[in-house]
Amino acid sequence: MRTTRLARGFALVASGLVLSACGARSDLTAQGGHDGDIVGSGGSAPLGGGSAGGSPPAICGDGIVAPDEACDVAIDAVLCDPSCRGRQARTLSLSSVQGLATDETGTARIWGTNFFGTFGAPPLPNVASLPIELPIADVVDVSAHTAACVLDGGGSVRCAGPNDLGQLGLPPSGGAVVAYDPMAIPPAMQVVTAGQHGCALATDGSLRCWGRNGSGEVDGTVTFGWVAPTLLPLADIVEIAATDEGSCARSRQGEVTCWGDQEPGLRVIALPVAHELSGGGAPCSRIGGGEVRCWGWRDGSYDATPHAIAGVSSLVRLGRSSLAHGCGVDAQGRGVCWGANGFGELGRGALGGVDDEAGPVTVVTSLAAIEAGDNATCARLLDGRVACWGSNQNGRLGTTEGAWVQQVFLAPVFVPGFP
Repeated sequence: MRTTRLARGFALVASGLVLSACGARSDLTAQGGHDGDIVGSGGSAPLGGGSAGGSPPAICGDGIVAPDEACDVAIDAVLCDPSCRGRQARTLSLSSVQGLATDETGTARIWGTNFFGTFGAPPLPNVASLPIELPIADVVDVSAHTAACVLDGGGSVRCAGPNDLGQLGLPPSGGAVVAYDPMAIPPAMQVVTAGQHGCALATDGSLRCWGRNGSGEVDGTVTFGWVAPTLLPLADIVEIAATDEGSCARSRQGEVTCWGDQEPGLRVIALPVAHELSGGGAPCSRIGGGEVRCWGWRDGSYDATPHAIAGVSSLVRLGRSSLAHGCGVDAQGRGVCWGANGFGELGRGALGGVDDEAGPVTVVTSLAAIEAGDNATCARLLDGRVACWGSNQNGRLGTTEGAWVQQVFLAPVFVPGFP
């Protein structure tokens, strides 16, 4: 029986619908974007181009995103790097209190406020910090929420922050854990955090989640207390995403499965073949033609029906959403955003209301990726810089100016240290 959740806020505006939640970001994703990239006659073929009997070796530039590739230059020459293994902006994440990103060397920097010990030091509330370097080498993926997790080049997931409900994959502890020690799980290729749980996608396509499970966000069964890293009964997964009370996974065949949000079990979302998956304010998927469809909480109950974001087409990169707005990047490196703009977070150089239809980001150009946080937005540019705009509450834009008066920046703030 469906349980109605008390409304906590409003999220993505999708053709007049308001969806809500909160969470993480997606990255190591296929950059398909064309209906024919994945679907074959009579069904779906693996992204790697193989059959049920196995996939051929990945060839960078063959127009197929193989399971061990993040993208393919024949499909996405602007945002895909020459090795097909990564992109300039796959390591940017933004939460309500902090930002986290890496540069081209794999050096991770975190900025904002150390409320929860995620800066690798004991919590220090009400002090905004410029970017500081985390003592972890070769970082290839990051995800920031109340807890923060990084993934190094060896596949180790390392998390820091609050652990009262096992958010770090460890038995619950009273205080924050500030050391980014490796988690005892198989080598991973993506990590996401949201609410009070996290998930990691292993290099073999298996998936493990941990932490609070009060809405079934760890394994689809509502339990109280903490849950240790748990293997989900899903295979051939190529991408994961998380929201405040839910989790989702995209298979190599382009099928999206979600669990949690007080809904029982694992459930397949009614979508065309999905090319990309994103979490955050609501789970969203980029489908053929670069369209975006989102689903989630609406008017106090969960709506599993995906709804199209008006005005969105030709996107090649989908960013994480906030509670109130979402963004993406098209093939020319132009940003588009939709939803609330009370703090200038849509990137149009002005304040104002809610826009049900997506429109262009005008404050920066030549984007590689874009991420939405609470009342703020950050983007990684093709030249390696990180630009943020909107509300600077807690210093999340990368500057200490106005961090405690929620100063609004309509022009972008360029985060120090990038490049």
